[in-house]
Parts: sequence; C-alpha cells; structure tokens
Amino acid sequence: MATGTFGLDIGNNNSAEGGDVILAARFQNTVATGNITQLEFEANDGAPGGNAIMGIYADGGAGAIGALLLETVGQAVVDDWNVFVGLNQAAILNTWYVLCLMMSAGNTLRYQNAMGADSGCYDDTEVYHALPANWTSANYGTNNFVMRATVTYGGAAVPFNIGAVASMMRHKLSLPRQLVLPPFGVRSWAIRGG
Repeated sequence: MATGTFGLDIGNNNSAEGGDVILAARFQNTVATGNITQLEFEANDGAPGGNAIMGIYADGGAGAIGALLLETVGQAVVDDWNVFVGLNQAAILNTWYVLCLMMSAGNTLRYQNAMGADSGCYDDTEVYHALPANWTSANYGTNNFVMRATVTYGGAAVPFNIGAVASMMRHKLSLPRQLVLPPFGVRSWAIRGG
C-alpha cells in the first residue's frame, strides 16, 4: 500500500478563527484513486482550546458544495497538525473535494492566501455539532486553511511465507543435490549428493 496527500501542507499566514463556524476549502485529489484514510488541519495557537471535527463534501461545481461524504469524530485541538485517522472514504483521481473543519472554540489556524477565486468558504450560521448533510455559503474567498487528506492506494501487501514456498518447491522440483546447512554459529556449508 502507498499513501500521498492532497490539500495544503504549508501556509503563509495565521488567522484567529472563532468556534461554531464551518471552514472549508476545495482541493483536487492529485494522488491516486484509493481511499481517504486520514484528514488533518494545522493550528498555530500557543493555547489551543475546544474540540474540532473534520469532514469531506463532494464538490458541487461552480463553487457549490455537494453532499457530505464523511465526518470524523470530534477531538481536542492541539497546537500543530490535528490528525484524524481510521477513515475510509473512496476517492477518485483528479476529482475535486471540499475539506472542512468546525471547532467548538476559537483557535489560531494557518492559511494560504491568494489560492484562486471561490477556493475557500465558510458558514458562520452553525453551532458546533455534527456537520450538516448539505450546506451552502455566501462567504467565498481566495484564502484556504491548511488542511489535507491522505489517500491510501495500491494493492494489499501479500505476506511472504517461506514455509509455503519451501513446501511447494519440495513437491514440484526434483533436485539432484541437497543443500545442507551448518549448525547455528558455523560459517561453512557443503553440497552433498550427486
């Protein structure tokens, strides 16, 4: 399995944000088709407080927000990357998604300005609780908060079982010689048979 992230890894500014606001940004999955297994946002607050939840919405196109695809469980905000793990949401390569967060109390967050028209938005009519199934915003801008999604992709790792391979080899191959391994600690070996 491999992983990669889409969204923002760094920002160039800080913003003091209040609680009870959905902060959202539109990002394209440039990683791979797979599953979103982790969401993160970055706080830069010497004294963080309250809890936060994150979510993923479908992109409704033309600046619109689609249906809620996934919501995390709330957890305490920390002064650094806030990481939400154990997620499993299908993600398609080159598809746009809206990542969002909502906090129960005010915190200073990292953001990147000048990200493009209608790339970020917020809804200040909410109260910290479960994210709404659908919502709209009249508050669009060009600033995106530093948040990202981790996509896990690729086939499952196949465990290597040497015992099964050796058993198959014994039954499938007829070897004219036999390899005799020395006792533990001895550094030589010999080939017997003819």
